[in-house]
Amino acid sequence: MTQTSLSPAAGYRPATATYGRPRSSAGHLLGVAIVCLVAFGMTCYVFVWLPAGQQADQSLLTAAKSYAQDSALLTTAEAMLRFFGNPLVLAVMLGGVLLLGLLSRRPLAGVAGVGVFVGSVALATILKTVISRPDLDVAGSTTHNSFPSGHVSAAAGLLFAFLLAAPLWLRWLLVLPGLGAVGAVAAATMLAGWHRFSDAVGGVLLAGALCCLAAAVLAGVSQAGTARHRSVLR
Repeated sequence: MTQTSLSPAAGYRPATATYGRPRSSAGHLLGVAIVCLVAFGMTCYVFVWLPAGQQADQSLLTAAKSYAQDSALLTTAEAMLRFFGNPLVLAVMLGGVLLLGLLSRRPLAGVAGVGVFVGSVALATILKTVISRPDLDVAGSTTHNSFPSGHVSAAAGLLFAFLLAAPLWLRWLLVLPGLGAVGAVAAATMLAGWHRFSDAVGGVLLAGALCCLAAAVLAGVSQAGTARHRSVLR
């Protein structure tokens, strides 16, 4: 019996070719970004515009401030916030993101990481002036809006920037201490009385959405480059 030829000239394509994988990855990342944005909006709605949310936020803030009063925790929290808010410190860290991108041979990822950080801080600053906090007769609460937290947005944006620029093996070494640092900054803002709990959650969600959008763009660029490479080899 004659065996059918499966040579490339006969139009055969190996079953292992995964032409759609980068596109699928980009689509998943866009989906996660949308989920983060929806969660951001829901957090704002519940904790900023509903009485029960404002009451819960105020109770957590009062407890944190009482816990830190006349203790070394308050001094530590304020020192941490001053350090993390230092423009020189942030500039050095962003330089580290760009350097990491170069060392991992992914300079575009380093640039995207810096963009995530800058975008997170800029959007947090703008949103705090745009979002209004109504007076819902919650004891101790004020109409001053602090949602989302700029400090937490910056901390989360910086973590995501390093994760974007780092190679896969290094991300596993960065993610746990990075999450610990973001949590410490979030706790410090509450202990110092600067931000409510929802402000911290909003900052993380905002930075997470921008990170997923940046990662989706990088996946799309990678897909386009792979497609061009394959067309040249054909």
